[in-house]
Amino acid sequence: MTTKMSLSVLSICATLAACSTVTPLTQAGRNVQIQPPNSALLPSCTTLGPVAATGSRFFDPENAGRDARNRLREVAAALGADSIVLLSEQIADLLTRPRVTLRGVALRCYGEKTR
Repeated sequence: MTTKMSLSVLSICATLAACSTVTPLTQAGRNVQIQPPNSALLPSCTTLGPVAATGSRFFDPENAGRDARNRLREVAAALGADSIVLLSEQIADLLTRPRVTLRGVALRCYGEKTR
């Protein structure tokens, strides 16, 4: 294998690896919980607003979903939320690049209330 060909293969592998990583969570994002819609906790929560996020990964539908959830938790954290209730999950199978879109409501259920 020539040096030029080896570099091309390494470049392709690096590109695919970069596209397959999942969005990392910050500490604030890790503190956001996804609550079930029938959670007994919800009546005591303050609604902060709608949130949505999309994740997609080459050849990897499982990590596309994980990426969307991490992105959604980060969006909610930016609003000051500690919880999310998912309202919808849309999965688009785009051959080699599956895409997952999540929509929900950001909530503050613990700590100081802003009602």
